[in-house]
Amino acid sequence: MLYELLEFIYLIILILIATIVFIYLYNYLQIDNYINFKDTTEEVEPEESETLEESKEEFQLKKYRSNIGLSALDEEFHEEDDSEETFSYPHLIEAIKNKQFLEKYMDALKISYEYKKALYTKRLKEVEKDIKIYVPSNPSVGELHNTNLDKLKHYKNEILDILRVLEIRQNNLSLKVVEKNFRSMIYNKHKGLCSLIGRDEIKDNMASLVYIFSKNPRVIYSKFINYILYGNSGAGKTKLIETMAFFFCKSGILLREKYRCVTTQDFKSPYINESGKLAREILLNSLEGVLLIDEAYQWIPEDKGIFTVKDHGEESLTEAVNFWDKNMGLSITCLAGYKDKLQPVIESNQGMDRRFPNKIILSDYTSKELTQILIKFIGLSDEDIIIGQEEANRLYTIIDSIYKTSKEVFSRQAGSMLNLSGCILDTIYSSKAYSWINGNCDDNITLLYKGIKNYLKTFKLSI
Repeated sequence: MLYELLEFIYLIILILIATIVFIYLYNYLQIDNYINFKDTTEEVEPEESETLEESKEEFQLKKYRSNIGLSALDEEFHEEDDSEETFSYPHLIEAIKNKQFLEKYMDALKISYEYKKALYTKRLKEVEKDIKIYVPSNPSVGELHNTNLDKLKHYKNEILDILRVLEIRQNNLSLKVVEKNFRSMIYNKHKGLCSLIGRDEIKDNMASLVYIFSKNPRVIYSKFINYILYGNSGAGKTKLIETMAFFFCKSGILLREKYRCVTTQDFKSPYINESGKLAREILLNSLEGVLLIDEAYQWIPEDKGIFTVKDHGEESLTEAVNFWDKNMGLSITCLAGYKDKLQPVIESNQGMDRRFPNKIILSDYTSKELTQILIKFIGLSDEDIIIGQEEANRLYTIIDSIYKTSKEVFSRQAGSMLNLSGCILDTIYSSKAYSWINGNCDDNITLLYKGIKNYLKTFKLSI
């Protein structure tokens, strides 16, 4: 009996040993095959019997989970809020106090300036070479007005001006200048970012570009930084463009504090080839600056069948697309207009959408923002008139009440506030019974109240 038990135990042990050996050999072969596959995939040529598709395959990709969605991914990676991970306007305000950031930014400017110097110097040589082709040896009166020659001379003048500005910037570059420019681009009360009421999205966008530039300025010159601004009339587009030009110039991303506001009518001519010429002149003038094309939805004429008027808008648009492609990061163009009307323009030219990656909706101002704009306009018009806290609170209360009940009164938004500020100042200086005295809240509030009443008379309203 004992002998049979020992024989059974011995058999069990043999089976266990055989099982362990089998598992070990199996795993060893699997690992060995995996290693050999990883080491030889890039070296082994495909067999002749393999198909073209088989020879192209590098990975056998499989979904992690077949039913996974974006919301599930967001939960899995715990990215509930990435606002702290993205460089924004508040981060920029803190960054300019950091000497290390300023030094890094100065190094980025040195790289940028050298890049632009080489680029524009090369372009200058090319345009001078082209000018020689069009300049006749014995010019007659007619030959002196060669259109191509005029275009080339215009381009040459722009390049020379850019190189002149660039030389000044390179010679004056220092940590002190960088810090001064940063503070100016944020805190200048007329053109700095702080002068923009609201518009946090575009402030964050511009701050992000500065941060990208500080890390690698070449990235800026390999991408489009054009904008589409969707918004109603009075959304402050002109003020925004002025601030953008000031910001990008002070930051050094653009060399010239140059901005221009035009409409699509400035690009158009009833004459063949004339629209292209107009577009070239306007766009070349915007090099190293900012251009706003307002009411851009009028660029492409509305299709009225046989009654559609030929305005050569497509001609100027083609010229514009060519300019944007050749000058990525060297100028900024903003298209502005109503969202639904701008869509046909975006769809009219293949690739138009990718040339304008930044799409900003300029929503209507809140009553609080309108009040801030009004106070700002009054202060800019007359620095002697100081709106105190009590007067500001009363203005906000009145404007908020009007805005909620009769929004059409402020339909022009910032434009309405400009008109209202003018009406208030007229009331202050034409009043015999009251005088504006800073700190005298009772009389001052009375004058503000009367000024608003006078403004509302235009709309046949009263408060």
